Amino acid sequence: MTETTSTDDSIVPAKTIKPDDRLLNPYRYPITDDAKRLLSSICEEVDVQQQAHKPRRRQRKATDLNTFRATVVAVMSDLVRQCIEGEIKGVSLSRSNDWPPVRYQSPIHNKMLAGVLDALSEQGLGYLQQTSGQWGFDGEGHLTSLRPTKKLQDAVRSAGLSYDAIGGGCGGEVLHLQGPQPRFGRAPLLGYDETPETNALRHQVTKVNDWLTTAELSVDEDLLSATDQFPDLGDRWLVRRFTQGTVEAGGRLWGGFWQGMKKDLRRKALLIDDEPAVELDFGQAGARILYGIAGVPVPDTDLYAVPGFEHHRDGVKAALASMTFANRRLVRFPPGMKAKFGKTHTMNKVVKAVENHHRPIAHLFFTGAGHHAQRIESDIMVETLVRLVDLGVTALPIHDAVMVSRASAAVAGGVMLDVFEKKAGVAGQLSSFPVDVLKECIADELCGG
Repeated sequence: MTETTSTDDSIVPAKTIKPDDRLLNPYRYPITDDAKRLLSSICEEVDVQQQAHKPRRRQRKATDLNTFRATVVAVMSDLVRQCIEGEIKGVSLSRSNDWPPVRYQSPIHNKMLAGVLDALSEQGLGYLQQTSGQWGFDGEGHLTSLRPTKKLQDAVRSAGLSYDAIGGGCGGEVLHLQGPQPRFGRAPLLGYDETPETNALRHQVTKVNDWLTTAELSVDEDLLSATDQFPDLGDRWLVRRFTQGTVEAGGRLWGGFWQGMKKDLRRKALLIDDEPAVELDFGQAGARILYGIAGVPVPDTDLYAVPGFEHHRDGVKAALASMTFANRRLVRFPPGMKAKFGKTHTMNKVVKAVENHHRPIAHLFFTGAGHHAQRIESDIMVETLVRLVDLGVTALPIHDAVMVSRASAAVAGGVMLDVFEKKAGVAGQLSSFPVDVLKECIADELCGG
């Protein structure tokens, strides 16, 4: 996967979403008759409003009419779904044809979008509040933000729409390529050339997505508290996100409603195939992969138990990761890390202790090797998921862990360990939640924290 500077997939500066926003999901659509009637009525209103504002000399062509209706329905379906859920936040999208790159654009990115948004806004029909996007410092900026107005909320309430009135939510490019992280803002989304490798990578993610579309996933509502947000069970679309402008970096899977759930809620309430879900987690994956890259044996100890810092395991874990991803020696604590060590320790002291404890891989620190290690980790996860699909097992990825049904834990755990050793060149470790899940199916010596 290489960058391309073609006009179709141009490289553009990053834009960010506004606080409390999420990106508009343009792949939703009405399912129930009541929802279809409401959105059809809004389409007619937009058409009349635009005709009154700027009369057309002739009727729209059939293709243009379909595009118009699809644009209105896509935008409004996502906002209607938000009204149904009851947690009103903004959604962001770009009105521009220059962002995102064409590869990532959905069918709503067309010449009609801006006019449709203006007609729906408070200056038009009043169904949504629109805050225009803008460019900011160093080319950064924010996208256009949309929020449903009281008028739309009242219309949804009057139509009596239930949670299942709006469906979909899955679609779009599954391979994303981001550039290096700038000093300010988010990493830019890049276009790239199509290659046999990108086709193979896309096929893997698509295979997993197709399986998840029909998987038996649910949540035990009795275990939700009054403050818990019921997840969008239709949100099952995964994308694989590479970083640093190269396919050799990153590659983790993002998306799916389960990744947005709080850890405790996911662990207690998520059901797979009508069974409680369990979590299988690769232990010390990043550090073990580094030993595999270096081609040296992994110590038979806790890799984060560094002498002198035994009571700061979480801090050592964070420091080792930072040292791995950094391209220059760290002389001060990254944001948020100091609190993990207390007042008496310095970053220099921590760095020296970690280097001394991990001499066989110390040459990989401060070289950016962590990005390649993360690519290996993501390869392990994707191949694990593909193998489990072939075995008829549903597994939900959470970076270096999976959620599976308790009945599938033995099979999933065996596949995870087999793939890890194949890809990393060293043996893997597994931990589980609940902690007793693996005791009967995998030997204790294979399981670690």
